[in-house]
Amino acid sequence: MVDALGAIYGMLVEAVRVARHGQFPANGQVPTLGKRVVAHGNRACRLLETARDQLITEATGTAQGENIGPVVTPEAILIITMERLVRGVYGTGSVDVITILEECLEKLALRVEKHSSRRLLQKLNAFIEEVEVINKVLSQQEHVLCAFRDCLDPKKFKRPTTVRKMRFEYENRGIERILRHIREQMGHCKELRERAKVLALQNVQLVETLADDNSRALFVFTFITVLFLPLSFVAGFFGMNLAGIADTKSRVEHFWYIALPLTAGILILCIMFVAKGEDIWFAIADLPRHWKSMFRDKEKRKEKSNG
Repeated sequence: MVDALGAIYGMLVEAVRVARHGQFPANGQVPTLGKRVVAHGNRACRLLETARDQLITEATGTAQGENIGPVVTPEAILIITMERLVRGVYGTGSVDVITILEECLEKLALRVEKHSSRRLLQKLNAFIEEVEVINKVLSQQEHVLCAFRDCLDPKKFKRPTTVRKMRFEYENRGIERILRHIREQMGHCKELRERAKVLALQNVQLVETLADDNSRALFVFTFITVLFLPLSFVAGFFGMNLAGIADTKSRVEHFWYIALPLTAGILILCIMFVAKGEDIWFAIADLPRHWKSMFRDKEKRKEKSNG
């Protein structure tokens, strides 16, 4: 059915090309494009006939050994189509989303064990969101199937016929089979979500452990730096010219007159930025707008005085 729809789409695209070139172009491409349109149309007809035969075969239960009813009805074909969509049937095979998610989660688990990081936590959160989206889609499919079963239920009719009662027995069996598969997938999604949350917590714990190790290493380096800082100061001080600064009349006291106020000023600026750094930044960023407003006020005052 998907291949047939693709062929129909290709036929429409070629038909649009023919319409754009016109009926009698100078380059003579209409016959070639017309042949392409006919070829796509014939292929679509063949694929639609194949899809019809496949749906009838599955509706009669020949393909899976399960009978959907004594007569192939539109309701039975619709149920089979829903089952193919739910099971991810594509061509001659199928696409199992749950298996793909399980493989992805196994790879993430290996990365958590060997290379835990904050970026990996973002990937785990994205995986959880993806599983939740799939779970919502499955819940919507369950809701649609339940509503469709209610529409087919003879008890909902005022005067149900005998044929409707007979057909509903087979139809209900097929819908229940699809619902069991959907609920099983929803259970797998719940399990995958819980496992991903556990991996995310484990990743956070490992990252915090690595951060503690790094903080210890930084503490050791800081301790060594602080330990050698007075020694470096003393070595630098006694390496100076204690008799006075060369080629000047200044003495060593001038060094302290300059160094102490400069050090105190830098410390005060650092403390101010630590305490009120955000407010200072916003004030600096707001200065251009404040100046513009002041300039506009002056312009308005000049206009009023001139008027």
